[in-house]
Amino acid sequence: MTTNEQADLMFQAINAMREESKALTSVTRKNIKGIFFGNPQKARHNGKFSYRNKGCIRKISAKTGAKEGRNIGIGSVDEVHEMKDNSSVMPIRQALSTQDEPLYFELTTEGMVNEGYLDERLKEARQVLAGELERPRWLIWLYTQDSESEVWQDETTWVKSNPGVGTIKKWSFLRKMIEEAQTSQKMRVFVLSKDFNIKQNNASAWLTPEDINNPETFDMEEFRNCFAIGAVDLSKTGDLSSARALLMKPGSSKKYMLQQYFIPQTKLEGLSEKERKRYELWVRERRLVVSDGNENDFRHVTAWFVKLHKEFGIRFFKIGYDKWSAIYWVKEMESYGFDCQRVAQDWGSMSEPMSLVETDLKSKLINYNNDPIDKMCLENTAMNINSKAEIMPMKVQGKEDNKIDGAVTMIIAYRIYIDNRTDFLELVKRTTA
Repeated sequence: MTTNEQADLMFQAINAMREESKALTSVTRKNIKGIFFGNPQKARHNGKFSYRNKGCIRKISAKTGAKEGRNIGIGSVDEVHEMKDNSSVMPIRQALSTQDEPLYFELTTEGMVNEGYLDERLKEARQVLAGELERPRWLIWLYTQDSESEVWQDETTWVKSNPGVGTIKKWSFLRKMIEEAQTSQKMRVFVLSKDFNIKQNNASAWLTPEDINNPETFDMEEFRNCFAIGAVDLSKTGDLSSARALLMKPGSSKKYMLQQYFIPQTKLEGLSEKERKRYELWVRERRLVVSDGNENDFRHVTAWFVKLHKEFGIRFFKIGYDKWSAIYWVKEMESYGFDCQRVAQDWGSMSEPMSLVETDLKSKLINYNNDPIDKMCLENTAMNINSKAEIMPMKVQGKEDNKIDGAVTMIIAYRIYIDNRTDFLELVKRTTA
């Protein structure tokens, strides 16, 4: 298992079965360290469940230290789909080498880790089943669908990947999950991998062109003297940076976005001819600010927020930022009186706001002033999903040079909005549209 919590699930299931058997409970005992053979009140001097046997059942995870050097008779590893390599399982397999009849189990659903440990194991397993690879000690059971299409078209085929449906898993549950998967890309990826054992790319598409396209625009004069939430994604050296303001009108759930992008001169010059012409157009349209040299000058970012305040009276409630290269910029912003709040780039922080951005884009509740750089960033953004169905933004695989900074600042702004919704909406009420 990859975590102690996951390892504990299997351990507790084993203990629950032990407790159901009067015969086993009389010759075993459990404490926080494990399940141990031998009962001090009914001592046996020989046999499997005696003190002399020294048998026990313990839980270990990928995070557990000192996995080498153990003497293991039976090893069972769960959720191997999360493993990137064999570094967690090989110490367990090696610890079985002293046994005459070792038993080693791997159990898992499909997952979303590309080129991980499970991919290689499944490749070998299918070769064994096809008679292309000799593994006489392997016993393989693969429960999966023949195709994705049959999942949507014929529910009677669901038994292929769910042999316990109707007994340990309810038909009504699977039907509900399929219903949700038909309207949510996040749920679709999760359900197909976890409930139907169909491998999913961990960088699945996030938005459709219909979700993104929105020709609506607005005039800045509509928001003079209003409150806003800010967000920035300060790039690495030589890359695109993004700054954003989220504004709202009293009594409306629609979000209006102001945006500004920043790029170093050398990065601009290094683009292909076609790309450079597009970026130079954005410079002329004042959507993109160019810094001299190889680095973004974050003073331009500060100047943009100051300009919005001085020229339009925009008052920023809070400004969210990621941790990259932000220390000195935050100090500069605070010297101007801005309240900056860090938003961690992890599953817990990004999943909820990313989901809400998706929902609002689909409902046309985000007016990003039809900005072409925003549109480009949204088109380039993929959705990374973990085993808890949490999502994070990432670049589409194979297109690592594409930019997603604008999508990231939308999500950061939404994180600040979600965390401070009541206070921010109260400030919005005090202003007039």
